[in-house]
Amino acid sequence: MNPSLSLTLIAALGGLAITLQGQMMGLMDRSLGTLESVFITYTIGGAMLLGVWLTLRQETEQT
Repeated sequence: MNPSLSLTLIAALGGLAITLQGQMMGLMDRSLGTLESVFITYTIGGAMLLGVWLTLRQETEQT
């Protein structure tokens, strides 16, 4: 795949993710409150990052 096309795709997916996160945080802020919505958002993000880190760590240990 063309490197510039790959970078464009990654940038577009990142922009989409930021847009969706902003929308979800706005909805949660209205229904739960600011502190709770920030806590939930960062807890889920941290859990996802931990899962990716553990998966990549296991792959590198096997090779």
